[in-house]
Amino acid sequence: MIKTAAVQLDSVYGSAGENVKKGVSMIKEAASNGAQLICLPELWNTGYVLNKELLDKLAEPPEGKTISLFRRLSAELNVVLIIPFAERGEDSSYYISAAVIDKDGSLKGIHRKTLLWGDEKEAFRPGEKEYTVYVTSVGRVGVLICYDAEFPEPARILALKNAEIIAVPSVWSTKAERRWDIQLPARALDNQVYVLGVNASGKNLCGKSKLISPFGKITGEAPRSEEHILYGKINKEEIKQAREEIPYLKDYQLIAEKHE
Repeated sequence: MIKTAAVQLDSVYGSAGENVKKGVSMIKEAASNGAQLICLPELWNTGYVLNKELLDKLAEPPEGKTISLFRRLSAELNVVLIIPFAERGEDSSYYISAAVIDKDGSLKGIHRKTLLWGDEKEAFRPGEKEYTVYVTSVGRVGVLICYDAEFPEPARILALKNAEIIAVPSVWSTKAERRWDIQLPARALDNQVYVLGVNASGKNLCGKSKLISPFGKITGEAPRSEEHILYGKINKEEIKQAREEIPYLKDYQLIAEKHE
């Protein structure tokens, strides 16, 4: 059994120092309560910044101070962390990214958001559409950032690569709340994986971070409008059970072969 924590926090726009301090505190609290896999929301350390001048001050490479800090914290607390951040690429472009850090502090990889929403396209560059499954001490983890999860194909690609858990760090609005409630359980059920949706809280955001089982059941959900650490439990045997009872992935191969 793996204990998860979705850290639903309200970021201060443009105040990386204040946000990082809060993020560290909430991660330490989650770890002290036994969480083994902890995920923060999309762009939590900067706020939802789409201003290029401000991004020039706040964005960092993966080897920058923010991810380096959380690599040390991961090793100190013996937890797996998924840490989204505004990434400055080698070409000086900006990406909405998430670092996957194993419990020994090793960086397993960086997922760059592949499908940008609205005005994000003006500030950020999309990542390459390569959906990686990261092999960690808690299992095989995939990451989809916010809008990535609104399409069935990315989650299916991760499932076909034997993902067990898909983390979805997000900044999801109240206007799109219904989609959050429908699409995340659908991604879990369609692929018989656990989905950990980690939303931000704050003005015009719907909150409601949630853990969803491979049967599409919401096993826990955070409040709509306040900071909260949502704890959940993952039982990998349930993945096997769901795939035996509902053979979507097995029967999908019949469709795929027919249309090759």
